Amino acid sequence: MPDTPAFLADHRLEVLAANPLAELLYGRRPLRGTNIARHIFLDPAARALYTEWDRCTGDTVGQLRLAAGRYPDDPQLAALIGELAMRSERFAALWARADVRCRTHGRKSFTHPLVGNLDLHQENFTVPDDAGVELVILSPAPGSAAHDGLRLLARLGATDDREREFGPVHPA
Repeated sequence: MPDTPAFLADHRLEVLAANPLAELLYGRRPLRGTNIARHIFLDPAARALYTEWDRCTGDTVGQLRLAAGRYPDDPQLAALIGELAMRSERFAALWARADVRCRTHGRKSFTHPLVGNLDLHQENFTVPDDAGVELVILSPAPGSAAHDGLRLLARLGATDDREREFGPVHPA
């Protein structure tokens, strides 16, 4: 899926694998190993990246509540929830509400520092092995400004990769 950001995440929202465009979108290389909940609540840059950060935080807590119910004996999940509750007032307040959510699809908007606003459609697909793994795909509407923005981001990433491998790239 070279034209669409996509990644696999477990029930703790730990990224297991990601394509290059997802890494460019989130500004993290590698994205693998990143915990999306930590990123949203503890990384100051996330507040600017997620256009609707407040809604995004509610969705994230709801997903973690659902995971806590499904995996009550997971010590890593319990530690993550404890860490977020101690380090983020927003997380602690939302956790206290006890909202449970299962986000399977919807609009997700980003304000990317290089390409601006990206209104994407998020689809979460459960991997059928009961391990709590989901494939998350963030796709733009065809012909939209977000589609053009992702194409530009991919080109910028390709240039960055060439510079990393061969030194500065100069147009011919």
